[in-house]
Amino acid sequence: MVATESVRQRTVPAVRGSAPIAIEQIDGASPYLQEVMRLWRARSSTLGLFPEGAFKEYAARRNILVATEKGACIGYLLFRHSRDLVVIVHLCVGKGQEGKGIAKALVARLHADTQRFRGIGLSCRRDYDASKVWPKLGFTAVHDKPGRGKDGAILTYWWLDHNHPTLFSNADKQRLDSKLIAAIDHNVFLDLYKKRNADSEALEADWLQDSLQLCVTNEILNEINQMDDGLERGRQRDFYSRFQQLTSDQTGFQSAYDALARLFDGLTGSSDDADRRHLARSIASGATVFVTRDTGLLEKAADVYDSFGLLVIHPSDLIARIDELQRASVYQPARLAGTLFRIGLLAKDQLGSAIEAFHNGAARETKATFQASLRSCLSHPKATECSVVTDSGNHLQAVFALDRSAPGELRVPVLRVGRDLIGSTLSQHIVMRVMFEAAKEGRRVVRVTDPFLPGNVVAALQKDQFVKTSAGWSRLCLNAKKTQDELRKTLAALAKEGHGLSLDALNEALDSTESGRLLDLERALWPAKIVDADVPTFLVPIKPTWAQHLFDHELASEDLFGGELTLNREAVYYRAARPSCGLSAPGRILWYVSQDGQSAKTGQVRACSFLDEVVVDKPKVLFKRFQRLGIYKWPDLYALVKKDINRPIMALRFSDTVALEKPVSFAALKQVAKSCDVVTTLQSPLKISPEFFKRLIA
Repeated sequence: MVATESVRQRTVPAVRGSAPIAIEQIDGASPYLQEVMRLWRARSSTLGLFPEGAFKEYAARRNILVATEKGACIGYLLFRHSRDLVVIVHLCVGKGQEGKGIAKALVARLHADTQRFRGIGLSCRRDYDASKVWPKLGFTAVHDKPGRGKDGAILTYWWLDHNHPTLFSNADKQRLDSKLIAAIDHNVFLDLYKKRNADSEALEADWLQDSLQLCVTNEILNEINQMDDGLERGRQRDFYSRFQQLTSDQTGFQSAYDALARLFDGLTGSSDDADRRHLARSIASGATVFVTRDTGLLEKAADVYDSFGLLVIHPSDLIARIDELQRASVYQPARLAGTLFRIGLLAKDQLGSAIEAFHNGAARETKATFQASLRSCLSHPKATECSVVTDSGNHLQAVFALDRSAPGELRVPVLRVGRDLIGSTLSQHIVMRVMFEAAKEGRRVVRVTDPFLPGNVVAALQKDQFVKTSAGWSRLCLNAKKTQDELRKTLAALAKEGHGLSLDALNEALDSTESGRLLDLERALWPAKIVDADVPTFLVPIKPTWAQHLFDHELASEDLFGGELTLNREAVYYRAARPSCGLSAPGRILWYVSQDGQSAKTGQVRACSFLDEVVVDKPKVLFKRFQRLGIYKWPDLYALVKKDINRPIMALRFSDTVALEKPVSFAALKQVAKSCDVVTTLQSPLKISPEFFKRLIA
């Protein structure tokens, strides 16, 4: 909002060694007004004619910002309001004051003070040096027009959007939710425009259209603007308009741009700066993938992903890995690395923030309706537990309520998660937590009854095989270790109880002998285990330190589902490629945590996971492929191969780990192995029979 007090001052950091720079909004009585006009006179050849009376009028309307240092005016910004936008008339920095970040500070203040407007625009001659400055201040070159001067100089219109949501932006968001979002760089854009590279052109193949959305950021407009040929600029802008544009707020862009400085250390060329801005806009927009053929950027891919969760990839690699990347785009715990999420009860003083953050206006839910839902949950504390998820900065990330009033069911009348970069990943973890709570309490049905679920939550429910019924999204959750015959009896009893769920598909799967179908059934009944199912099951030894980081939170003195929300439903474990021991997927893993002599919780079989994928390849290939899952850093793999980057290793991708209620000691494990005529030293993975599995976890 535009300030209303007589003078408002904000101090901003200055260049090292100089005094702090203050930004002030002046009025007609300010002593700085004369200094503003003095600065204008010194730059009038480029700023143009401007009557003294007009300066006074703009000051009276409080439409001038000044930058001061040690009490002296060293720059100013003069602006006006035009309908729903703000127009910069002058941006002037005093001679000899360049390089102090004055223009950046002035624009940042204007950006902050005018958020009620759609954005900030201005026109600038293409032949002025200032045309090189506007991109660095976050502006985008939108279009050209002839100037009114006698020389007919071309003006470029520059725009800084405030990114307020509109009906169109909401529709775009919904359209993109189901696809892999890939931002293309300027070279790939030119490849598609000029039809000059087969790898890039393949991105537009028909078969990819349901899975992949190629997008552009407005940094490409700035690249186009550098062309001298006006007709060609127009043609490329027309081509640009055919793509879905990704938007980002200025704060997010600037934060990402500054954070990229480490990766671009020592690189100061204009092309390097453009690459940095393009990556920053992609990061701030929430893109999953950045497509480029630039070898320099591809060499930085691991660092970019490690720092920002953005995958920098070559077009051909993207096409080869499209299915994997589409799945990965909605689950990226590496984005959350280093961020602690906690769950606590919703406090009354958080109610207003929760309503503001999570009411689903896109689904035409009013704030009053959402407020009534939350108040209803809070008014029945004995039956309903209303919780919030907060990050390390105590910002609300999710709100959900668990209603235990119905016998045998756990109902969820509210389940809301933010729509930002972590929303999809967080949704999956909260849904898993709800299922686990139900199973732990012996409630065999989970029913999500919230009528205004956001799209990321619906996607998470569908992934976990919830079924849409008249009573909401529902599924079974059985905390049981049963044979196939025992499960048939359990399902028959549930059918008689009348929970409104069709169990025909589950019964049909129970009659199958195919390992894949039986594993799908286990997922549908998670955390249940079918103890006599003939599916590939492996006993895998793991060192305590990796067990602690990957799944065993008791080793880290945490409860598996305690006050801290664990964020690793899916993970990867690396080991030597040989011996392979018959490891194959899909299947199960029983984790044996090796003895370390320091904890009574080692030397035990402690958990069971689904084994989703087994891949053998060189360490750099695997690291790039599974980096999104976090935990491992490149030095960990480098040490595993003893610095031989050509030595193949094995990656085990696994998911939905359940801690055993009664961990199996080494001695008990040896007894079970002996009874099953199995000899093992537990130094390598071991494929075990259904009988072995049944005896271990029974």
